[in-house]
Amino acid sequence: MVKRNEIRVFYSMIEFKKKYLPKSFEKQKSEKPKDVRELGIIWAKESMEKIRNELLKEYEW
Repeated sequence: MVKRNEIRVFYSMIEFKKKYLPKSFEKQKSEKPKDVRELGIIWAKESMEKIRNELLKEYEW
């Protein structure tokens, strides 16, 4: 649990949505892309998020 005086840092909107908007996050995850372009954008975003998370793990302060 986060204390009132403690500052919580989010490194992505996904982390923020998981924490504060769980229903919206789950709904968004369950929606299926309608065309190939949209699917490619989703895959690119997921790939970038995975890379960002790995870099954050590697360079944690």
